[in-house]
Amino acid sequence: VLALLGTDGAECAIQLNVSFLDTCYNLSYRQLYFVTILGGYLGVLFITTLSMFVSAKTRSAVLGITTVFFFTCVTPFLSNITVLTNVLALFPDRLLTMFMVVKKFNLYQVGGTVMGSMSILFALYLILYLLLPFLLYHVYRKAEVK
Repeated sequence: VLALLGTDGAECAIQLNVSFLDTCYNLSYRQLYFVTILGGYLGVLFITTLSMFVSAKTRSAVLGITTVFFFTCVTPFLSNITVLTNVLALFPDRLLTMFMVVKKFNLYQVGGTVMGSMSILFALYLILYLLLPFLLYHVYRKAEVK
């Protein structure tokens, strides 16, 4: 961006790039950078907290690690299947690739409101991430330290 658009290129619209021509988001390059960073951060927090919850609930570290592997490695491959594309577009691995979410033109209707997948991903996984520590506390409250 700096080489092509100069020092003020961070405020230019991402539609200047050919790969973002058909995006439904009106973002600047600076906003895209922060959305990508926040999405990755939220995705890592959610997936690791979920794996901690699965590990605590099942009392198996292997299942906790398998959860991380499933969300980071398996679901991106499964999303290439045409039938599963719309469903897997809302899985937490998409937060780790927020740059690609902005490129795609995925719209969902929730109630009577049409929203892009980026808005749904941030709202859904932020709420779920905030609920997981309470569930973890409930599981660990019963645990006994030996």
